[in-house]
Amino acid sequence: MRKLLFVLTVTMMISCAGEPETFDELVKAGERSFISGDYFKARGYLSGALKQKPSDRQVLYLLGLTYSRESMYDSAAFYLGRADILYPADREINVALYEAALNCEDFETARKALRALIAAGDPIDNHLETLAKLSLEIKDISFAHYYYRQLLEREPDNPNRYVQVGNTAADLGSLSVAIEIVDSAIEKFGPNESFLANKGAYLAAQRKYSEAERIFRSLLADDTAAVAYQLNLASVLAEQDKRAKRQEALKLFREVRATLGAHRLVDSTIQVLEAEFGKSSD
Repeated sequence: MRKLLFVLTVTMMISCAGEPETFDELVKAGERSFISGDYFKARGYLSGALKQKPSDRQVLYLLGLTYSRESMYDSAAFYLGRADILYPADREINVALYEAALNCEDFETARKALRALIAAGDPIDNHLETLAKLSLEIKDISFAHYYYRQLLEREPDNPNRYVQVGNTAADLGSLSVAIEIVDSAIEKFGPNESFLANKGAYLAAQRKYSEAERIFRSLLADDTAAVAYQLNLASVLAEQDKRAKRQEALKLFREVRATLGAHRLVDSTIQVLEAEFGKSSD
């Protein structure tokens, strides 16, 4: 009888020492592996637990973190995104989701997670710059402009904010607003190069080519080697009707091509102007 009891005891010990099978066992094993840094094993246990309870908050969260720890951010964002759908107001999930989405360049999800953190109590002032940049990444210019406007209101002595607000206004087609912003910057800080270059671009977009020409001529006079100013000046000259200006544009475009080499926009414009004036025209 004693020998039989001994055999039964050994059998029970072996069974208990086997692989975890129940949900709780799998979660605990996954947590232990995660803490010890064995993320591969942790994912195995947690994936098994997830099959048993596909909506469990802790399993989805930890599974997402294990992928993040090994820089598999697409997978991390997938599981954390599932967790966020089920538990949308969870700060811990949104912090992890934001980081994973940012690292896999899913900027829309990153912005959504950041907005959730703000809704949960994070000060918006701490995140305005990031929100603006994320909005630009996903081509949501309206919100980028909105956030840069907020930044300008908070930082009226930061000249970069005027450029950011002006550029997003111009991208939205509000060129008069863009010029108004850059004029206020020039009035406050003086006519620096960045303000003038942007104003010239806005005027050119408004087809006020003569005014844009004056600005780009002044910039080029201060920096005769600036290819960007040569190109901008050539572009606004080419848009005007006077023969002399268009001939000057051809000369400038050729100088730009000599510096840049082959350039589709430059080459195509040169072809148009050479058809008008001849290839030997200076």
